[in-house]
Amino acid sequence: MDFTSPIVPQQSFSEITVSFDVLQSISPCNFLVFELCHDSLMWASFNTRGKTLFLEEDPTWVQTVLKDAPDLNAAVVKYRTKLSEADEIMNTYRSEPGEDGGDLFGDGDGEEQENIRCDTCGFARC
Repeated sequence: MDFTSPIVPQQSFSEITVSFDVLQSISPCNFLVFELCHDSLMWASFNTRGKTLFLEEDPTWVQTVLKDAPDLNAAVVKYRTKLSEADEIMNTYRSEPGEDGGDLFGDGDGEEQENIRCDTCGFARC
């Protein structure tokens, strides 16, 4: 971690340390990060032998960040929901499971699967 940078990370040092320790224990891995930030290079550096993908809604911000860090792997996404809706969505899911009885991946066995691949990005679900 660069302690001379004028950019202040969005997490505390202790929070970053927890993520760093987990990534070091499973690296190389597929690491999905929701949002590009000033500290994105730091997050990518924690998984140098793996694949790190940043998802970002703002295409202008993606271009701005990639201008200074062209080796970052970033994709522009359009989310169908907002963070403010999270509690309602989770409560609805818990109280009214779909036809599959709450099977998130629709394979009929009622259990979540490991390593579901994203067809567009090739990343597995961690």
